Amino acid sequence: MNFLRSTHGGVALMTGLIVPVLFLGVAAAVEIANATSAQRKLTSEADAALLAGTRAAANAREEGRNDWSAEGTRVAERYWNAAVS
Repeated sequence: MNFLRSTHGGVALMTGLIVPVLFLGVAAAVEIANATSAQRKLTSEADAALLAGTRAAANAREEGRNDWSAEGTRVAERYWNAAVS
């Protein structure tokens, strides 16, 4: 019965149970922050590639070229490939 009423070592036990949970929480927060940062960077690069392709297509169309759509696609693909590699 003395074992059930004993209060010695309670802090060590609680620390031993809580510390791993805290470490997992911190690790999860770091992973989520890294994933969010990567997603933000890729979204920004995709937007920039789209704008570059649109500008190239508009310029080619103003020049009277028939391949303005293909030119926009080529520029956007080149921009994207350069940005993500």
